Amino acid sequence: MITGTIEIFVHLSEFRNIDLFHQGVYQLKTSIFQKNQNQTQGEASYAQPYMSVEKKKFIPNQAIDTVVEQHKLLDTDFYSKAFIIKYCDQVVDLNEGCVFRIEVQAYPEMDPHNIYCVTELLFCEPSVITQEDFKIDKLQQYQKCVAKFQSRLHNIKLIKEFVSCQFDEQHFCQLKLTVHSVLVDFKYHQNNLSIEQFMSKITNKFISNLVFDFYAGYNKILLQIHEQLQNYYLQVIKQCISDEHIKNKYSQLQYINKSLNYKELYEYSSRMDELKNNVQLQEELCNQLFLEIKHISSKIFMVWYQFIDAHNFMAQSLTKTLEQEYIQKLKERWGESIFQHVQTVDDLSQQDAQLGKNHKIMAKQYRNNNYYKQLEPLNIEDLDLFPEAKIHPIVFRDVSRKQEVQQKQVKGLHLFVFVHGYQGNSYDMRLWRNNLAIRYPDHLSLISKCNEDNTDQDIMVMGEKLALEIKRWIKEWCPKENFSKLSFIGHSLGGLIIRAALPYLSKYKEKMFTYLSLGSPHLSYTLSSSKVVDTGLWLIRKWKKCVCLNQLTLNDSSNPLETCLYKLSLYEGLGWFTNIALMSSYQDTYSPFESARIQRPKGNNKDVMIINKMIDNIMKNIPNQKIDRLDVNYEQVGKSLDTMIGRAAHIAFIDNSALIKLSIYSFDELFD
Repeated sequence: MITGTIEIFVHLSEFRNIDLFHQGVYQLKTSIFQKNQNQTQGEASYAQPYMSVEKKKFIPNQAIDTVVEQHKLLDTDFYSKAFIIKYCDQVVDLNEGCVFRIEVQAYPEMDPHNIYCVTELLFCEPSVITQEDFKIDKLQQYQKCVAKFQSRLHNIKLIKEFVSCQFDEQHFCQLKLTVHSVLVDFKYHQNNLSIEQFMSKITNKFISNLVFDFYAGYNKILLQIHEQLQNYYLQVIKQCISDEHIKNKYSQLQYINKSLNYKELYEYSSRMDELKNNVQLQEELCNQLFLEIKHISSKIFMVWYQFIDAHNFMAQSLTKTLEQEYIQKLKERWGESIFQHVQTVDDLSQQDAQLGKNHKIMAKQYRNNNYYKQLEPLNIEDLDLFPEAKIHPIVFRDVSRKQEVQQKQVKGLHLFVFVHGYQGNSYDMRLWRNNLAIRYPDHLSLISKCNEDNTDQDIMVMGEKLALEIKRWIKEWCPKENFSKLSFIGHSLGGLIIRAALPYLSKYKEKMFTYLSLGSPHLSYTLSSSKVVDTGLWLIRKWKKCVCLNQLTLNDSSNPLETCLYKLSLYEGLGWFTNIALMSSYQDTYSPFESARIQRPKGNNKDVMIINKMIDNIMKNIPNQKIDRLDVNYEQVGKSLDTMIGRAAHIAFIDNSALIKLSIYSFDELFD
C-alpha cells in the first residue's frame, strides 16, 4: 500500500470574546482526523500532533494573570493555553500552534478526502478548581466541551489559509486560526506483497510505459509541491518580515549537503526489456524509484521546517495577510447569492409592481441551477457557515439613484445603534451586533434597551427615549464625541423608532452614515394582503388598547393627515444619511412589501392616496440621494404556522445567521 504523508501546521493567533455568557476558564482543543469510508461508522484515523510551536515574546502583567495553564500535546489533541475570560470584547493573545502528521491513501490515486479539523471550546467554572489543580495538571477533570468549530480540509496537498473560527450563537467568540499543510512524502507499506511484487502487479509485470507512468505521477506531484512551497515561502519572507537581518537569514534556503545515492529512472531505459525476467534488476529499480522520492521529499522537508522556524518572526503579519485574502474569498462566495440592479431615476420611490413576484421566481430557478448547487468550497470549509443551496437566502439588490453619487470617505470611529421591534428586546439584535463586531472589531455599538419593557406606547415617545439613550451613551463612552460616523440598524418597528428619534439628534447630522431598516412598515400596515395578520392586529388593538398598533394601521386619528406615520413622513432625518438601505422580503406579510421598501403601491383608493402623499413627503427630505432596496428570498423548510402567516420571513431578518453574514461581508459601503 502506498500512502502520502501530510503535515499540517495549525497556528492559533488570538481568541476574542464577543458575547460569551459565562466568566470562567476557557481552553481550546484541536484535533485532525480522516473519516474512513471503508470502515464502520464512527471510526476515524487521527493525525498525530508531534511538535508545538510558540512565539516567544514579552507578555504584559494583565496577560500573565489571564493565562492559567500552558499549551500541551495530549494523545491526538493539541490543547492551547488555558485562560480566564472576565469581560466582553476581551482579547487573549495566544500565538501558539502545533504540527500534525497524517498518512492518507495514495494508490491508485492520491485520496486526501474526508479530512476534518475540529476545535472544541472547553469551559470550567472557576469556583470548582484551585491553584493546586493548575499546578498538577488536573484542569481536564473539571472541563466540559461547550461548543465546537468543525471544518473540512480541501486541496490538502498544499494549504495556506486563514479561517475565522466562530462557535455557536450561545458561545459567540472568535478564534483567529491559520492552517498550512503540505504533502511531504510517499511511502510503501509492505503488507502481503513485497515492493517488487506490488510494482509487478500494478505495472503488469514491469511493462516499461506503465513503470514510467507510475514514476512520473508520484515524482511530478512532489516536484510541484516543492516548487509551490518554495515560492510561497520566499514570498512571505519578503512580505512579512520587516527586520532585514532576519529576512536575509531566512531568505537563504538550506539543503542537505549529502544527497542520497540513487540513479534516476532514465538511466534504466536501455534495460527495460530485461526487467520481466531479472528479479535482481526489479529490486534495484524499485529501490531507486523510492530513493528518488525520498530525495525530493527531503527537499520539501527542508523548506517546510525552515518555514515553521521563520513563522515565529512573521506570525502576526502573515495572519493579517491571509485574513484579508480570506475576507475577499468570503465576499466572493456570499456574492454568488446576490443579484444587483442599478438604475438612475427621477423618482426614487418608483419600482416595478411585479418585482416581488419576479424575484420569487428567479430565486427558485437559481437554487435549482447546477452551478449554484456545486460551488467549490473554500480550502478550509466551515461546515456551519454556508447553508445548502436549496435553503440559502438570496438577495436582490435594487439601487435607485437620481444621479451618480460619490461616497464620501470618512475615517475614524464608527458608532452603530441597534433597535429592536414590537414586543422585542435588546437580545433580538445580538446577532447583528456580534457579527458586525467580528468583521469590524473597532466599531462601537449600542444595543438599545430603553423601550424593551413597553413597545405598545406612542412611536414618537419611543423615538424621544431612544434619542435620550443615545445621548447618555455618548456622554458616558464618547465624552469628547470623537466618533466620525453614526449608523442605525432597526428591525420592524425599530426602523420607525429610529426615524422618530432623528430630530432630537440633529447635532449629529453631519455624522449620520447608514440607515438600515429590516422589514420596517414605513408606510403602515394598511397595504397588508394577509387576512390572518389583519385579524390579529385588530384583535390585539381591541384587547390591549395598543397605541403603537393604532398608529401602524393609521387608526390613531380620523384625519389621515394627523396620524403619527403621516407626521413622521414630514420629519427631517433620512436625508442626513450617506446610505439609506431598506431590507424587505416578499414572503414577509408582517411588514407589507411596498411599505418596507417605501415603494409606490398599485391602486388609487383612499389609503393608497394617503400613502403616496407620505412617500412624497419622505422623498422631499432625501434630495439628490440614492436608496438601496434589498429583497430577501428564503426557502422555508417544513410547514409551520409562522411560515404560513409570513412571520418566519419577518423574524429571519434578525435570526438568519447566513443573511446577516452575507449582508455584513457583501455591502462594505454600508458598514465600513
